[in-house]
Amino acid sequence: MIKKTQLVKTAKKSPIKQYNKLNKKDIVQLIIKLKVKEKISNYSLINILQSTPYNYSLTQCYRYIKKANLTIAEIYKDWNINALEEALNDLSEQKEAAKIAEDRKLILEITKEENKLKGLYTEKINLSIEQVIIKPYEEPNQIKGSTSS
Repeated sequence: MIKKTQLVKTAKKSPIKQYNKLNKKDIVQLIIKLKVKEKISNYSLINILQSTPYNYSLTQCYRYIKKANLTIAEIYKDWNINALEEALNDLSEQKEAAKIAEDRKLILEITKEENKLKGLYTEKINLSIEQVIIKPYEEPNQIKGSTSS
């Protein structure tokens, strides 16, 4: 026969409650680690956070992911700046090699790529006849706000 004191002792040792008392910063750091280093998707993160050790609700999972995304955006921004610098350095090395080989066509193509990375080219805008809205001609007297004497 089980005594009441044994039931009370077993109820206090629930492992789920221990994990739920994790600090919010620890959960956000875990999400950042999983997303950046292990490239885990949001769907998988939600499944992990809703699993037995954590038992977070869907809304709470999205809140933690939203907080983590702010830090992740800063990390990726730094990585993108470094990647751009590396790409420009690689292109300049290729350009020097093309100058030594006296390949003018390759030099021109490399220069175009460098300028694209630096943001000197803008995208071309294609206008077709269907995209242009033709307004009916208005006489100067019909235009609002104009005064004629």
